[in-house]
Amino acid sequence: MIAQPQVSRTYSPEEYLGLEVASEFRHEYIDGEIVPMTGGTPNHNRIIRNLCTALTIGLQVQDLEIFVADQRLWIPGAGLLRGDTLNPSHAEEFLGG
Repeated sequence: MIAQPQVSRTYSPEEYLGLEVASEFRHEYIDGEIVPMTGGTPNHNRIIRNLCTALTIGLQVQDLEIFVADQRLWIPGAGLLRGDTLNPSHAEEFLGG
């Protein structure tokens, strides 16, 4: 059997948002590619809680805000980001979905 080459598809941010809203699982959008996100375990949640607590305390003197989960941001030069811990100091806009 001959292996078939994998053809990757590039998605627009609008396509990603449309698919993500209907998806049962979480994904990130990286340069047109939709990538599954990990997480959902107790240890993952403990790590994120501890990281967010440390960042919140460490950034109190600055005009920055930490978002924990399920927040999508559009950042010029970086594209659409979605992560467990985000510092949107340079965010162009928040995206729903």
